[in-house]
Amino acid sequence: MSTLRFHYDFAPGEILHTPDAAKRIEMLKAVGVRTIWLDCYTYGTWLASWQEIADAKVLLEQHGFEVQALTVPVGHGSGALLGDGQDPELPKSWQNRVNAHGQPVALAACINQEQMIKESREVAKTLQELGFTKLFYDDDLRVGPWGPSLQGCFCPRCMQSFYQKYPQYSGMSGAEILATATEGDALWQAWSDVQCDHVLRFIEQTVPDGMTPGIMVMHNGDQRHGVDIARIKSRFPNALFRVGEGHFEDASFESEVAERAIRTSIQRHLCAIGSVQNAMSESTVYPENALRPENLVRKLELEIRCGLRELFLMSGLFYLDKAYWQAIAKARPALEALAQSLPSPDLNQTPDSFVWHL
Repeated sequence: MSTLRFHYDFAPGEILHTPDAAKRIEMLKAVGVRTIWLDCYTYGTWLASWQEIADAKVLLEQHGFEVQALTVPVGHGSGALLGDGQDPELPKSWQNRVNAHGQPVALAACINQEQMIKESREVAKTLQELGFTKLFYDDDLRVGPWGPSLQGCFCPRCMQSFYQKYPQYSGMSGAEILATATEGDALWQAWSDVQCDHVLRFIEQTVPDGMTPGIMVMHNGDQRHGVDIARIKSRFPNALFRVGEGHFEDASFESEVAERAIRTSIQRHLCAIGSVQNAMSESTVYPENALRPENLVRKLELEIRCGLRELFLMSGLFYLDKAYWQAIAKARPALEALAQSLPSPDLNQTPDSFVWHL
């Protein structure tokens, strides 16, 4: 099977304004990182000037890296950028996502809001003009937090779009929808269908022609969170997907059901994507240093055994400590050998049901 390809992301300042930039580049090469995703725009705010983004791109390309763009376009309702209580606020002009009880969700914008879509489109166009050909939308490009329940934005605009497409449910409140719908029934399907419409519409209206979009699919993420992999792939055949695995810290990763939970999520997402080349891992350490280096290596091994070959290292805006790079560099020959020894995964199998565990 194909060899491994490592990805990593960080903000431009992590390479432009860091005294040990040369050592960082050396470590990235030692691990085998081939693609750098520059964190350019999060929560409605540029993380660097356009000139700094361009300079970081040129510098990294001179060292042989592919360099692409990553944004967190609508915020993150779980406060997972820097940690709960530390994340930046959304722009005043943006409307927050609204939960089923009519309360605004902090740090997450309504994905159906025209002002936010307009600004995101302008950001994407600027990034294309800076020379990026791929744009990865990381969390929270979905309509709700992790879990088995239906999610969505229940603001008046989003509710009206639901009633227009499914008039038989006109007048039902968000709370009534969640209380009434049973997974897989007509109401459940109708509500999730409209939420998936909103996510796809966002990608369609913001990603310029000629750019390849990517989207993060959280652990066990699917239509209940507004993310329909098949629908996105149908509209964007070359779209990239970061498959959700969760288990970013030692306690959850070392649980007796963690491996099964991670396997089922990867399996379901990978089968829906239908391509190993378009699927990336969720090799995340969060909060900072919460997953020991040896456990991160174990997670990489599990991802490889599940069929993934595009390994995406990520840790919010925290740059991974030296111990992680040393552990991965040491394990790299064994990881490469494992990847080469395994057959291609069966992407036509019937996936197991999700194991709802973190």
